[in-house]
Amino acid sequence: MRLIIEILLMGIAVAVAAYILPGVGVDNFWSAIIAGIFIAFANATIGTILRILTFPINFLTLGLVSFIITVLMVLLVD
Repeated sequence: MRLIIEILLMGIAVAVAAYILPGVGVDNFWSAIIAGIFIAFANATIGTILRILTFPINFLTLGLVSFIITVLMVLLVD
């Protein structure tokens, strides 16, 4: 149940980002849900590996590297 809620929230976040940011477009809510699934999958696989490898740097920068990794995962899915 938690996975479904997280996917729906990711889809809502993608839809809101597409509404707010110029140059970002989503055709409908199902496209936003699919994009949310891909972003969640990229974060779960590649993002986890990168967070483990960059833990010392992440610790020193107080979590800034985690934000950068999340942005990179969104760019990868794009």
